[in-house]
Amino acid sequence: MLQTVTQDLAAEVAKLSRRLERERKIRLAAEAIAEKGLRELYEKQQQLQVLEKIAVAANQTASVGDALQFSITTICQYTGWMLGHAYLCEQEAHSKRLYSTSIWYSPELERFQEFHDLTEKTHFDPGVGLPGRVLATGAPAWIVDVTEDSNFPRAQAARLVDIKAGFAFPVLVGNEVVAVLEFFTDKVSEPDQILLRVMSQVGTQLGRCVERKRAQDRLERLSVLGQLTATVAHELRNPLSAIRNTLPVMREMTAGKGVELDRPMSRVERSIARCDQLVSGLLDYTRPCVLSRNPTHLALWLGEVLDEQTLPAGVVIEREFSAPDCVVNLDPDRFRRVIINLIDNAAQAIAQEQTSGAARKITIATTVSDHAEIIVKDTGPGIAPDVLPRIFEPLFSTKNFGTGLGLPIVRQLVEQHGGRIAIESELGRGTTVHISLPLSSQQKVAA
Repeated sequence: MLQTVTQDLAAEVAKLSRRLERERKIRLAAEAIAEKGLRELYEKQQQLQVLEKIAVAANQTASVGDALQFSITTICQYTGWMLGHAYLCEQEAHSKRLYSTSIWYSPELERFQEFHDLTEKTHFDPGVGLPGRVLATGAPAWIVDVTEDSNFPRAQAARLVDIKAGFAFPVLVGNEVVAVLEFFTDKVSEPDQILLRVMSQVGTQLGRCVERKRAQDRLERLSVLGQLTATVAHELRNPLSAIRNTLPVMREMTAGKGVELDRPMSRVERSIARCDQLVSGLLDYTRPCVLSRNPTHLALWLGEVLDEQTLPAGVVIEREFSAPDCVVNLDPDRFRRVIINLIDNAAQAIAQEQTSGAARKITIATTVSDHAEIIVKDTGPGIAPDVLPRIFEPLFSTKNFGTGLGLPIVRQLVEQHGGRIAIESELGRGTTVHISLPLSSQQKVAA
């Protein structure tokens, strides 16, 4: 009897022990989940704080350099990595290149002096080294151990100062890499994808700072140009008018006297007309204009503009309208100038192309997604890489008789319509212009 009771008690104790063990495991698992959740929440809060700090700094500072310095300092303090540095991207003759800046952060910079000095003297082409990879891809990159990486030109200097892992990310304006930020630690470290995603967002925030600074510089230049233009227009047009009015008198005075002045006078008249055109273009570019925008059926309007164009012999226009029902808000008369100017540029480029048997055509295409896009593509000789970054600069021209205001006015009109313009070109393969425009509210409702 007693033995039976003892066995029953032992079984009950074992049962309770198993239950307690299950409950203990459940509690430990719950605590682990809670701890993990709290840790992840803390990390996300830290990430948000980093993004918020950098966003505020990028919005408040007037200096891109100050924004980069603040970002590098903040990221090093957040990650615990010991060294941060910034490169700026510059357009060279045939490609972009990264140049070292004086923007650094390290709590013990003297320790890394040899690596610092080598970096200051080194520039990076696309694909070369850690920053060059970022320049080539436009995406963050991570090296587990730079001293063992075959594509890290500073590996020897890194060994001397005990640098191991490194990562870098781009500062982007649209798809354009304008700067690269790199960071290093003295520990071998596997890629942290979450950190790289956060850094991509930081790069986007800093890109907005660069874009805003560019817009500010452009406005300042435009203001100065406007003041200069008003003065030049007044001072130039008065003597031009006097010369123009004198030409008929000279013709009358020399008529029948055997003096051949027709050719020189025609040359003077053409020069006066060109000066007038230049002054008018400058005034158009610098004066504010009020648009009269209305919902416009893009394909119908564009078709009408193309029907009016006269092209050089042998040059044809092909239409590829894949957005037949697209509606955008346009000032039809002012935006007509955008299309005409682009077609004229394309036609002149094709006319200069001497390759026999090559296609001589301009393709005008439309597409629609969350915005409308107009594409103007030609089969001309293309634009040289060193010229391409300057094509929107006022008064910059590669033509003998160009005013250098056509494309700046085109961009200005596109932006006044809330759109964007981008140009791609390759020597020997022609040029493609992309214009994106917001859809009208009518189109959005219909969609």
